[in-house]
Amino acid sequence: MNRSARGAESNEHEAPVVRGRRTLVAAASTVVLGGLLAGCAGVQAAASGQDRKYRAIVHVTDGEPDKWTRVIGYVRGLESTAERADLAVAVVVQGLALDMLKADSPVAKAVGEAIGRGVEVVACEYSMKVRNLTRAQLTPSVVSFVPFGGIEIIRRQNAGWAYLRP
Repeated sequence: MNRSARGAESNEHEAPVVRGRRTLVAAASTVVLGGLLAGCAGVQAAASGQDRKYRAIVHVTDGEPDKWTRVIGYVRGLESTAERADLAVAVVVQGLALDMLKADSPVAKAVGEAIGRGVEVVACEYSMKVRNLTRAQLTPSVVSFVPFGGIEIIRRQNAGWAYLRP
């Protein structure tokens, strides 16, 4: 049977015939790239708390050390519950609250300890721009930056995160 006759009789679900080295390399590259992207998506999901049953956004806009002390205490309270093993907490920081993420702030040590326990701190770059702050001015332990904190809150709420404002 010649190739054209075999092609006409082939099942549409059969794998295509690889016709050369370039096609084989392209197919292998696609498989490898797909695996890498899937792995990166898994890492992103884990880093963003998607693997956790309980997910909370703690929203902070106040730049007062007393407010931050209450926020840190609130986060510790969440971490003290029976659900802590399946809990993800993200503190979304906007406006004047960004001052408390500076390395010399009165709560810098407590914020760093929270990050060390796995609390994600998310800084709003829009607020940073308005306040003339750079990434270099903030404590190096800030976990992530987002273009706009409000959109980050909406995005996470749409993904099932609870909104908390202590």
